[in-house]
Amino acid sequence: MAVAEQNGIGIETIEDVVDLLKTGDYKRVISEIEQVELTPADLSEYAHFNSERYFRNCIFANDDVELILLCWDANQKTAIHCHDEKECFVKIVEGTIKEEQYIYDDKLMKLIPTGSEILTNGETSFIDDAQLFHSLENLNDTRAMSLHMYMKPIQKCKVYNEQKGRLVELSLSYDSYAGVLIA
Repeated sequence: MAVAEQNGIGIETIEDVVDLLKTGDYKRVISEIEQVELTPADLSEYAHFNSERYFRNCIFANDDVELILLCWDANQKTAIHCHDEKECFVKIVEGTIKEEQYIYDDKLMKLIPTGSEILTNGETSFIDDAQLFHSLENLNDTRAMSLHMYMKPIQKCKVYNEQKGRLVELSLSYDSYAGVLIA
């Protein structure tokens, strides 16, 4: 365990986060992660980028939680999606990310915008509403990084297909795991 954890100082590094996740102390990670100052250099061994789309770099995962570093090239955006009824915690490591939120109206069979938020370095967002959909977008002309923790790994989710005007199910995968690119 990292020195900070042994001394009771709190979470100071990504290794401290992973160590606590391995022991199952998820509540402590959630309560302290907002105060942790992580830089791109702190996460460089996990950071892989792609000019075509944002990259999902898994730092750690078990049956209860997954910790993913999303790496964004300039102006990349996610599809509008939900989290398969899983809680999600996001911390911006670098850049400016816009989050747009929606509720899917089953009767009207369409998404209703409910708000948006701009998140910058060090800021956090938490989603625990099973009915909530959102999209994230790197607003910069430079790279951005965001750290995501999901309570239970997300293997599939609903995505809004704008061309078809309906929700479709999408299987998710990692682009790297523990710093190693997946072919």
